[in-house]
Amino acid sequence: MGDHNIQILLFKNNYPTLVKNYRWTIKKGTWRTWTDPFDFDFSTIPDPSGSWKAEIIIDKKSIGIKEFSVQAGP
Repeated sequence: MGDHNIQILLFKNNYPTLVKNYRWTIKKGTWRTWTDPFDFDFSTIPDPSGSWKAEIIIDKKSIGIKEFSVQAGP
């Protein structure tokens, strides 16, 4: 098994426009588990509140879409 290319595409409120595109490579022999967490700082997005979708792509193959919501703090 070789390196794995990971990509996460973030979309907001069911709009087709991509908000963020993250890409990185996990080198062979360095990854422990596919459940490693991914953190994103939503404070860099104007008005981050609302519904979001994240499409997860591994080695150019979409493995799923996760839906979640963000609620602005006080």
